[in-house]
Amino acid sequence: MLYAIHCLDKDDGAALRQAHAQAHAAYMRAHAAHVVIGGPLLSEDGGRRVGVMLIGRFDDRAAVDAFLAAEPYARAGLFRQVDVRPFDLIMNHAAAS
Repeated sequence: MLYAIHCLDKDDGAALRQAHAQAHAAYMRAHAAHVVIGGPLLSEDGGRRVGVMLIGRFDDRAAVDAFLAAEPYARAGLFRQVDVRPFDLIMNHAAAS
């Protein structure tokens, strides 16, 4: 099943994000089979990263929770809000290109 995962950083999270960026990137590469699409959320001016958004393929919500519990940014306490919802992919222009 697909899940939309939307994570917003704490307002003072820039140092945490920087400190754990390499571990986060390595974790995402190691779990690339789960990630359908993903990337950073940006500030309104596009000048800084303020969160993470991804669509992932997992067996169930427990698998999503386990993935997030081990994710370096989450483990470091970077996120002030995490929202996970089942997702139904209806349109995918990237796949048609």
